Amino acid sequence: MKSRNLITVLTGWLALALAPAPAANAADARNGTLAGQVSNAATRAFLEGAVVTIAGTNQIHVTDREGRYEFSDLPAGPVTVEVTYTGLTTQRLPVVVSSGQKAVADVALTSDIYVMDAFTVAGIREGQALAITQQRNAANVKNVAATDAFGNIADGNAAEALRLLPGVSAINDENESRFVMVRGIDANLNSMTVDGMKLSTGGTGSTRQVDMSQIPLGSVEIMEITKSPTPDMDGDSVGGNINLRSASIFDRANPRRITFAVSAGMRTFGDSVPPTAYTSNRIRPTYAFGYADVFGGKKNIGIAVNLSESLNWTPSAGLLLNTYETTATYPAYLRVFTHYDYHSVERTRFGANLKVDYKLSEQSRFFLNSTYTGYRSKQMFHGGGASVTGLAQVATLDATGRPIPFQTQFPYGNPSYRAGGFNAAGARVQASILPGYTDHVTQMVNSTYGTTATLDDSESKRYSCQPGGYHRFGDLEIDYSGVYQTNPAWRGGKEGQQDFIRSYTVQVVNTGWKLDGTRTGDRARREVTQTEGLDVRNPLNWALSGLATTVTDQTTDLYGGQLNLKRYFRSPVPSYIKTGLKFMSEDRATTNPNVNYTYTGPREALAALVDTSIQEEIPAGEFHPFGKAPTYLSVDKITQLRKDHPEYFTSNAATSLQSALQNDKTAKEEVFAAYIMGNVSIDKFSVLGGVRLEETSVSGESAVQDPRAGLTLTDPVQRTRAQWGNRLAVKRDYRNVLPGIHFRYGAAKDLLVRASYSTSFGRPSFGSVYPDTRINYDSERITQNNAGLLPQTADNFDVSIEKYFEPVGVVSAGVFLKEIKNFLFSSVVRIPSGNDNGFDGQYAGWELSTQANGGYGRVRGVELNYSQQLSFLPGFWRGFGIFANYTYLQTEGNYGRVTEVANGELVNFIPRVASAGLSYSRGKFTGRINANSTGDYLRAYNANPLLRSFRKEKIMVDLKTSYRYSKEISIFADVANLFNGKDRYYVGSTPLNFTAVRNFGVRFQVGINGNF
Repeated sequence: MKSRNLITVLTGWLALALAPAPAANAADARNGTLAGQVSNAATRAFLEGAVVTIAGTNQIHVTDREGRYEFSDLPAGPVTVEVTYTGLTTQRLPVVVSSGQKAVADVALTSDIYVMDAFTVAGIREGQALAITQQRNAANVKNVAATDAFGNIADGNAAEALRLLPGVSAINDENESRFVMVRGIDANLNSMTVDGMKLSTGGTGSTRQVDMSQIPLGSVEIMEITKSPTPDMDGDSVGGNINLRSASIFDRANPRRITFAVSAGMRTFGDSVPPTAYTSNRIRPTYAFGYADVFGGKKNIGIAVNLSESLNWTPSAGLLLNTYETTATYPAYLRVFTHYDYHSVERTRFGANLKVDYKLSEQSRFFLNSTYTGYRSKQMFHGGGASVTGLAQVATLDATGRPIPFQTQFPYGNPSYRAGGFNAAGARVQASILPGYTDHVTQMVNSTYGTTATLDDSESKRYSCQPGGYHRFGDLEIDYSGVYQTNPAWRGGKEGQQDFIRSYTVQVVNTGWKLDGTRTGDRARREVTQTEGLDVRNPLNWALSGLATTVTDQTTDLYGGQLNLKRYFRSPVPSYIKTGLKFMSEDRATTNPNVNYTYTGPREALAALVDTSIQEEIPAGEFHPFGKAPTYLSVDKITQLRKDHPEYFTSNAATSLQSALQNDKTAKEEVFAAYIMGNVSIDKFSVLGGVRLEETSVSGESAVQDPRAGLTLTDPVQRTRAQWGNRLAVKRDYRNVLPGIHFRYGAAKDLLVRASYSTSFGRPSFGSVYPDTRINYDSERITQNNAGLLPQTADNFDVSIEKYFEPVGVVSAGVFLKEIKNFLFSSVVRIPSGNDNGFDGQYAGWELSTQANGGYGRVRGVELNYSQQLSFLPGFWRGFGIFANYTYLQTEGNYGRVTEVANGELVNFIPRVASAGLSYSRGKFTGRINANSTGDYLRAYNANPLLRSFRKEKIMVDLKTSYRYSKEISIFADVANLFNGKDRYYVGSTPLNFTAVRNFGVRFQVGINGNF
C-alpha cells in the first residue's frame, strides 16, 4: 500500500469519526453541563486519572492532565458527583445543574496522612499513587512511574529508574544503566518516544537501541512502559514502548516553580587500582535548575526552563578477559589471560529545555518543546591491558619432561625452537599448554606477551524541536505534533582529533608463564609469573604495531508529524472512535576514515614512549596479577613522536583511501502509518480494538568492491579508487498490518482482569540497510548485505489480574506469550540469470552470501508485581512502603535453521529479572533501599553450545536518604552499587570460568535540593 493509499483509507475513517451524531443524541436545550478540576488539596497538583462519576448513572469521566472533567447534556436538577483517586479520600458532593447553563464543581481531595506531616510536598506516596492510578485506568497492559518515585536518580538518568519497574532491565556500561530491555527482550526491538514521537539513538553505530543515559530528566514528568501496544502507537515494539512524557506548566494550581539541585559525587576504586596521577579519587559536581511560571493578562502563557549538567567519573581496573579450553567439563586450561589497568572515564551530560505552553481557551492549547542535550565521554586515562596468549593445544613431553619440538630440525635450545604436540588427528602442531593443568593453575610455553591500549573518546549532541496542539469541540478531540531532531556524534581518538594515534600493541613472542589462582582461590583472578623467554619489560625486546588513527562521524536527522482525532459517543453506551496518521523520516550519514601506521624506527626510541605516570610498584595490601604494573606506553607520546620523527612511521595511502571509501555510508528510512480503533464500555466490561497500517521505505548507499577493476593501473591509490570508488544504492519497501484487541473487566470494585492480543514487529538494524558488497572472482562469491530484509514480527498475548487496595497499593499477576517470526540469519544462495538478478545480469551462477528471514522464536513469561504504602499501620510503622516485582521467561528458537531442533535460548533475552525496594518516610526523613537483579542470559549464539557467550547474574543495590531541612530545602546522600556488584561473563557450560570480569566500585553522592 502506497502512502497515498493510506491517506485514502484514512479519509474514510475521518468521515466516520466526524459524522454528526444521531438526532437522538443532539444536545437538549433543557439540559445543562457540569465541569470542574480535581486536585490534591495538600500538594496543589492537579490529578490526572481521577474517576468522576454521576451517582446513579453510567456516566463516568476520567480527568485529563490538568485534572479537568466535563459532563454535557445532563438533565436539569440536583445530581451527586463522586470523585475517587488512589490514596486519597473519596468525595461526594451535591451539585445543581441548570437548563442551558454550565455548573462548575472543583474538587480538592485530601487524606488523613497529610495531617500527620508538618511539611506537605510530593513524595513517594504521591508518585506511587499516580503510577497505580494510570495503570488502573489504562485499557491495555502498561506500567507508569513518576520521575521522582524512586528518589534522587543518579545523574538524571532515566534508565536507572526504569530498571526498577516490573519486567524491565537495563544493560550497564561503566556501571551506568544505558539500554533498556522490556520483558527481557533486546533493546533494539523496543521503541523509544518522547511525547509519542520517536527519539534518535544518540550514537555512532548502526543499531536501533537508544542510549538513555544521554537523556536528562529535567523536563520529564512521567515514564510510561507499554507492554501490549494499542493501534495508536508505533508498531516497532516487540518488547514494548517506552514513552517519556514532559510536564505541562498548567498541571498545578500554582504553576510558578523554582527548583535547583547541587551535588557532588565520588566513586571508589574497583579492585586492584593503585593510585596514579590519573586515578586519584576525584569528586565530580552535578547541578540542575528549573523555572516555570505563567504570563500574560489571562495567565495563559506558560514557560518552563530546565538546565542540568552532571559529571560522572568512573575508574575501574581488574577487568579480566580470559579464554578457556572449549570443553563442557572441568578442569579447563586457561590459554588467554588479559588484565586491564587504570581505566578512567569522565562522562558529562548537559541538558537545556525550553517549553512554551499557550492556552487559547480551556478547549484549545498549543505547545513548543525545544531541547538540547550534550553527552561527552572522555577517557581521562587508559593505561591499557596486559595479556598472555597461548595456543589451544596441549604440548607433548619428551623423556626429559620438555615439550617436543614442533619442527624436529629445531630442537630445544635452537633459537627457532617452538613447543609442539599432537592434535586429535595425530599431526604434529605447535602447542602451548603444559600437561597437568588444573582448574586454578595453567602453565604455558610458546606464548605471546602483549600490552595494548585504545583511547576511546566520544561525543553526541541532540537538538530537538517538537511543536503541537490540542483542541476539543464538544465530543471531538484533535491533537497533533511534529518533531525535528538532528543528532551529530563522533567517536574515536583524543578530542576527536583525526591525526591522533589512539591505539597501539606491544608484543614479545615465545615466552613462558605460570597462571596460578591457588592463593586467590579464583579461577579467573590469577598470579601471573614469567617462567622463560625474553624480558617483557625491556623495550629492546618489543615489537610495536597496531598504530591507528580512527574517528567515526555520524549525523542522524529525524523529522515527522502525527495527527489524531478522537470522537466520544455517550449513548447507547459510553464509547469512542480514534483515528490518525503519522509520518517519520530518519537519515543517517556515516564516515569512518582511518590511517594505520607501521613503526620502522629504532627500538631504542621506544623507551621514551613509556608512560612514567603509572606507579609500577603496588602498594602494600593491593593485588596485581603480574606482581607489579606492566610497562605501558603513552598514546600522547606516540602521537608526538610521529610529529617529531615522521620518518619512523609509514602509512599506506591506498589502504587509507580504501577505509575512507568503504566506510562512507548513508541510509534513509521513511514510515507512513494510519490507524483506527474504538473503545466500548458496558458496565464493568470494556473492549478496545483496532488496526494499524505501517508502510516502511528504506534506502541505503555504500561502496561496491570490485577487485578486477583498475588492474592495469600501477599507482596503488588510483587502483584502490577504481576498485572501491563505485557506489551501490538500493531501495526496498515493506508493510505491516497490525491488529489488536484489549479486554478489561472489573470483576469487583478493586479487582481488574485483562486480556490482550496485539501485533508488533522489530525492524532490522541500519547496518543491514547499507548494501555493502564484496566481490571475489577466485571463489565466484559475492558477499552483500540484504537491504530487503523484512522485520521480525510478533503476535503478543497477555492475561493479567490486578488487585488494588488502599492506601496506595496493588498486587498483580500476569502471563504473556510472544510468537516471533522472521528471525535474521546468514544465507548462501545461487545468483540467477537475467537482467533482474540484482546485478544487471552479471555473476549468474555465482554464490551470494547474505542474510535472510526465517525461523521462529517463542517467549513465554510470568510477571508478578506488588507495591504498597503501609500508612494503615500504627505509629512508627506507618512510614514504610514496599515494592517487589519478578519476571520469569522461557525462550526458544531455531535461528532460521528449519531442520534444527529449537533450543531454549534466544540472544539478548533476559529470562529472569527481579526488583525490590523498601522505603521509609516520616517527618523530615526519607530513606530508600532499592535492589535489582538481572539473571544469566545468552549474549552471543553459536551452533557449538560450548562457544555460546553468557552474562552472569548481576545484583545491584542502591541506598538513598534525604532530610527536609525546611519545606523548600532538603539534603540527600545516596550510595549506588552499595555492594560493588560486578559484570561477569562466561562461555558454554562452564559458568565458573569467567571470560570477563568488570569492576567499577561504589559511588557516593551528596547534595541539596531546593523547591520554591
